[in-house]
Amino acid sequence: MGIKVSDAVVIGGGPVGGMAAAELAKNGWDVVLLEEHPRIGHPNHCSGLMASVGIKRLGFPIPADAVRVPKIARAKFYSPKGVTFTVDRRQEAMKVYDRARLDQAVVEWAEYHGARVLTQHKAFKAYRRHREVYIEGKYSKNGIKTSFSFKTRLVISAEGSKVKIAPQLGLPRLNYHHEYPGLQYEIEQVKDVETDTVELFFGEKWAPGFFGWSIPTSEESLLVGIAKKPEYPLSTKYLLDRFIKKHPALKKRLKGSKIYLQRGGLVPGHGPIKKTYMDNIMVAGDSAGQTKATTGGGFNIGGYCGKLAGQVGAFGLKINDVSEKFLSLYEKQWKSLFGRELIMMAIARRMLRELPDHVIDRAFEAAKSAGVEIEMQKANDVDLHGSALIKMAFKPDLLWWGVTSLNHLTKNVLKNINFFLYATKYLF
Repeated sequence: MGIKVSDAVVIGGGPVGGMAAAELAKNGWDVVLLEEHPRIGHPNHCSGLMASVGIKRLGFPIPADAVRVPKIARAKFYSPKGVTFTVDRRQEAMKVYDRARLDQAVVEWAEYHGARVLTQHKAFKAYRRHREVYIEGKYSKNGIKTSFSFKTRLVISAEGSKVKIAPQLGLPRLNYHHEYPGLQYEIEQVKDVETDTVELFFGEKWAPGFFGWSIPTSEESLLVGIAKKPEYPLSTKYLLDRFIKKHPALKKRLKGSKIYLQRGGLVPGHGPIKKTYMDNIMVAGDSAGQTKATTGGGFNIGGYCGKLAGQVGAFGLKINDVSEKFLSLYEKQWKSLFGRELIMMAIARRMLRELPDHVIDRAFEAAKSAGVEIEMQKANDVDLHGSALIKMAFKPDLLWWGVTSLNHLTKNVLKNINFFLYATKYLF
């Protein structure tokens, strides 16, 4: 097969790649979107719980059949020993979406503007020659694999956390130590489902190093899952089975229920990489660490970063400048919007990862005394909660908790000293 030519190649058919391709195609460029799987949106590992403000910011049409639960206004938090607090937004803050359908809607938006979407195209090699990039890979159909090759002036990597192409062109890799194995069941025939409330569960017994969750998907069904730190010896499935059978807040409601779907994957918690652009290439989304390390969510922020990459790339193609110097504009833009928030969420994730249960319990008690419920209700955009977490940490009750937990917190800082030094560039 001969070498095909395109103005831009976007790698990855998720929301990040779809937004990037849409912006390039809107501006009249010939853009190819390469997706390795047969169907956009599959496999689907996401819970679908997302902030409404962030979705609207992306600006693509959301089909009605992509919404599973139209209003999530309340989040209930459980400490290891059962201390709870509830954040009640009293208005629509989040929705539960059919994530596969939502991914499809973004890519359909790109196709509507003229992007060419090629499924079952897996890119595995990239190199520069004469100020252009060559992308090589395999196309699979009916079990038969055929080689393909594209020559392009611009590449946008939206490959997800298992990024391959961007490092070949000189960009840094993610720190895979901060990816958390996750598993969730969709469970039906559940009793007493509160359809406007999500629940988050903390503790070494249930979800070591991360948390568990319960998210309504209908009046009688829930998504229940956990993620754990990768070095923890017990399997994710073992922990999840124990969680649904034995957690005091779940076991009665789930008695007699039926598991009808299982999804697994790695939850990203690493924070942004050090550089997201070079000559001819930008990287966005999970590949760039543009995800909320506190929760693993990346659709809204990653999607908007993909949009920014597409806009910068479209202008660079117009003025015939896709050099490292020009594409640095992309990093300046996304960092100005999300950089501090993402790095503060990554700091929070690293600090919480190794805390023992009794320290987490005391943190919950201090948070309740400090009025955290009220403070969290004031947030305008629940996607951007990094600053709110840092501000709350300076409330007297939480400061005292920090003093009494200093030995544990110091250990976490020392374990991640290189990251904390890197983080100071964002914060100061």
